[in-house]
Amino acid sequence: MNFLEPEAKCLFSCKTVEGYTLKVLVELLHNIFKTACFIITPESISLRMMDTHRRTLVDLTLESSRFIHYSLEATDPLNIGVNLTHLNRMLRTIKRKDQLILFIKNIQTREIGIQVIPKDFSRLTTSFIKIQNIQNLEIDLPRIRNQSVLISSNEFSKMCKDIFNLSTHIFIFANPSHIKFQCNVGNVFCREVHLGDMDRFKSLEEFEFKDEFDTEQLGKILKISSLSSNFNIFYEKDLPLLFSSNIGSLGNIQIYIKSKSQWSESTTLPPSPSSSSSSPPPPSSVSVLDG
Repeated sequence: MNFLEPEAKCLFSCKTVEGYTLKVLVELLHNIFKTACFIITPESISLRMMDTHRRTLVDLTLESSRFIHYSLEATDPLNIGVNLTHLNRMLRTIKRKDQLILFIKNIQTREIGIQVIPKDFSRLTTSFIKIQNIQNLEIDLPRIRNQSVLISSNEFSKMCKDIFNLSTHIFIFANPSHIKFQCNVGNVFCREVHLGDMDRFKSLEEFEFKDEFDTEQLGKILKISSLSSNFNIFYEKDLPLLFSSNIGSLGNIQIYIKSKSQWSESTTLPPSPSSSSSSPPPPSSVSVLDG
């Protein structure tokens, strides 16, 4: 490992050639959260959080075995609170094929170090971000649903550009073959885009799922289309829509999105995680987004 100070021992360190993928992941998280709490164990780096309005839930895992190097000296899991605005700024200049190293030194356990190495090894850039103590909630995921549609990330990105700026709300229809995004602005105009298996489009015109979603909320997860070449959208009546994607070859992410009709059905939940200079209280358990 090419640390700026090679003699410094690390409480945690990991290295990957998929620095650009992690840059995109942080951009995605930054669109949803202000601060994130990552849990680091010998097996993985994980995150499970809701947005401020309790309308979007993110659950992600980066597997330790997928990194070039991964080491954790601590016996207990590390809870790492990070300001995503600062982290996003530190990773913004990463290019494709750049290597990324994350580390926490034994002598500086309140900072996380970031090193970026270009593919030609001509430069080493090192940055540090303060680790924050934040309260993290233990969140129960909605029950698993069976039906999903596999769609192209590239086509999803094009669809967003075609339709998201036309209306403040989007209707989503789904069946086993494809998914339809539709905006309808009164009697003025409408547009719909179908994604999925177009060969089966005519044979399956009935939709098993239909609901209305906030355009701005969907726009915040647009970066999911840059994590993998395709991803799945899972659907079931009265449940949040689930977007599931690989994170390059490092792991996977699941994003649950509530429809507008489910907003009013939500039970009031505890406040979102916030920064604190004191030690964080024990996590509390919350059941969320399940209809």
